[in-house]
Parts: sequence; C-alpha cells; structure tokens
Amino acid sequence: MTVNNQIIFLLETVSFITQEDVQKTRGLSKLKNAFSEIFTTTFTNEAEQTIFEDSGEEEKISLSLYRYIQFNGAPMWMHLLGVMWKTKYSIDFKELISKNKLLTPRENLFNKAFTLFFEGDVYSAVYILCPQVEWWFREVARQSGEQTSNLKSFPIEQSKTLTPIFGTEALKKYLGIEKHWLLEQLMMHEPMNIRNKAAHGLDFHDNGYCAYFVLCVMKLILYVEEEK
Repeated sequence: MTVNNQIIFLLETVSFITQEDVQKTRGLSKLKNAFSEIFTTTFTNEAEQTIFEDSGEEEKISLSLYRYIQFNGAPMWMHLLGVMWKTKYSIDFKELISKNKLLTPRENLFNKAFTLFFEGDVYSAVYILCPQVEWWFREVARQSGEQTSNLKSFPIEQSKTLTPIFGTEALKKYLGIEKHWLLEQLMMHEPMNIRNKAAHGLDFHDNGYCAYFVLCVMKLILYVEEEK
C-alpha cells in the first residue's frame, strides 16, 4: 500500500464522533454496570492536584468522549499510525492545505505540524497545530463579521479567547453542530482540554485523543469545504 493510500485509509477509519455515539456508549455502560456513573472519577496532575472530576452531567459527557476515543477508535488507528511512524514519512501537505483558501496565511505552520505528526512526533505537532486551529476558527468568525477582539483595554486590542469564538453562530454554521461540539470538547473541556494544555505546557493525560485531534483537523481541512 502506497503512503498516499495509507493516509487515505487511515483518515477513513477515523470518524467524527457524535453526541449520539457518546450517549449510546453511556447507555451500554450502564446496562453492563449499574454503578458506571455512580462513583466520582477524578484526574490529577503531576503535582497530585485534582484537575478533573465528573461531578456533573457536562463532565460525565466529556469523560465518556474521552473513554470512547480510548476504546472505540484508538486501538485501530493508533496501530496504523504505529506502522507509518516506523517508516518516518516526511510528507509535504502544502498542496492539500492550500485547497482551503482560508488557511493560506498559516499554510507553512499547518504543514509543519502534519509533517511532524507523520514522523511520529505527536506532541510537537499538537503544540504547533492547536494555536493554528484557534487562529483558523477566529478567522471564520472574523470574516463573517463577528467581533473577535476586545477593545475595552484600549489602547491595547486583545483577541478574544477561544471560548467566545466557539460561541459564535459563524463557527457553528461553518463546522456544523456535531463537529462544533466535538472540536469544542477536544480543545476546551477536561479531561482533554488540548488548547489549555498546549498553551500552558500541562500534562496531556493522553489516551489517544491528541493523535485523534490531529487527524480530525486534517479531515476537517480536506473535507469541510467539500461538504458545503
């Protein structure tokens, strides 16, 4: 199988997880184990400080997505990636990225992230890619006329954080309901919270979701315009 076919096959095995997928998995877990959501699950950081606790419905959904990635997808595509990483492919994705005209100003950085990823350096890829995705989503909102900066601190203009950007109707329309939900979960909610962890150098507690994030972004770049 050529590297081109390997990547196509890999992306085909990676689906955009939906809210329905997660809720079905929660229901099956409760059938198998009535205590599956009774007892609190916590995550701690390297300093043994609690960074996540599934004490509410929103947190339980985030934890269910975290586990869904771990058990319902990661074993397959992490195996495929492992095979590719042994070869350490160095691939130029600029031509593919350039098909999404919105990304032209950051083409080199997106390309660098994907190149590192297929060389097996997942975390370096995430550290480069995550800010570019934030920029991408902010551009979607800005070009649709949304206010993406805060002038209250005049004369210093400050860009709004990712949370209000995710709240814009422009980004919801651009991504679609399910992809919007998934990317917001991956980037903004514990126990994943990739944007915050990448920005502050925190422990990822990775169970495969970092690789999943990179693959989802790649799929989004290649296919989001085709769906419109």
